[in-house]
Amino acid sequence: ETLLQNGATVIGNKPLRTYGLSGYPDDQRKLTELADKIWSDDHYGKGRVIVDQSERDVLIDSGTPPDLQVHPAEFASQVDFIHRRTSTEEIYFVRNTQDHPIEMDITFRDGKGAPQLWDAVDAEMIAPAIFRQSAEGVRMPIRLPPRASIFVVFAADAADVPHVMAVQDQ
Repeated sequence: ETLLQNGATVIGNKPLRTYGLSGYPDDQRKLTELADKIWSDDHYGKGRVIVDQSERDVLIDSGTPPDLQVHPAEFASQVDFIHRRTSTEEIYFVRNTQDHPIEMDITFRDGKGAPQLWDAVDAEMIAPAIFRQSAEGVRMPIRLPPRASIFVVFAADAADVPHVMAVQDQ
């Protein structure tokens, strides 16, 4: 409730019950009262309550681009990823979920500077030769063998390295 009053956005349906028997039935009554109050309107305090819309749709509607975009888009369902941020690095773990290789371009929204590819299986670290920095992030080609994965790391202190931005047929 305090988060909503201070401007948070809550995405989801109204909770209907508490879980567990500890504090029952008082906790159930408190939850019902609070949920009825919060979910009675799409605004609560300075915050918003959004129902029947996915988190992704809410972010897109607010102008927040996807964290990772796969090109061509039909490969997006064949790739899983996790993004982690440290104080000095943006770390993406990208995984091919298929039994066949995938060749694609990936745009990393929070990628800044020169990326490094880290292979956890053979401990190889590669500075890719082809990538492009833009307002949308860093876009680069990646080839993943069947069921393979790679870490893509953007270090805040990485120096810009010479690289190819594009290859075209003449």
